[in-house]
Amino acid sequence: IKTIQGFPFIFEVCPQGMLYRKAISSLNELPIFDFLKYGIPFVLSVNNNTFCRSNIDKTIKELKDKCNFTYLDIRECFNFAVMKSFASQQEKSELIRKLSSRFDRFYQSLFD
Repeated sequence: IKTIQGFPFIFEVCPQGMLYRKAISSLNELPIFDFLKYGIPFVLSVNNNTFCRSNIDKTIKELKDKCNFTYLDIRECFNFAVMKSFASQQEKSELIRKLSSRFDRFYQSLFD
């Protein structure tokens, strides 16, 4: 039996866009929490930075503050993005290595 994790696609989740379009009434309703629980690949995005007055860092901080999104959750999200990319396996491995070595510097401050 093939599971959803084995398919070559990734879900794109735009929290601010979903709120604006009233697909959800609060960030706690986002499917990403079930996605993380079941290992379903997804990537967070911001569909219109100017309109939403947001960016990915603000989105992550808001998820942390309002929904207990953890440091490990965001690392998993970034790993999903790399692993479901069109890069070769060698390039993916290198990207994951670079991401791991630099992740703390870029995103730890959002979780302090």
